[in-house]
Amino acid sequence: MAVHVTAAQARALGVDTKLGAKRRVSRTAKGPYLTRCVACDEVFTQRSDEDKHLDRTGHRNYRLILD
Repeated sequence: MAVHVTAAQARALGVDTKLGAKRRVSRTAKGPYLTRCVACDEVFTQRSDEDKHLDRTGHRNYRLILD
């Protein structure tokens, strides 16, 4: 039979739990978006362009271009 405990009760018992933990948020870098395909050196300024290139060619590796 399974035992149900709250996050506070689990902490009191010394059990590590992730209940109530904050979700991780993915953030994007500020500034212009520039990436380059590793396979064919095509440059992209939008993520949607990368997605279209992936669908068309199957190239999966992109590098961020830093100024």
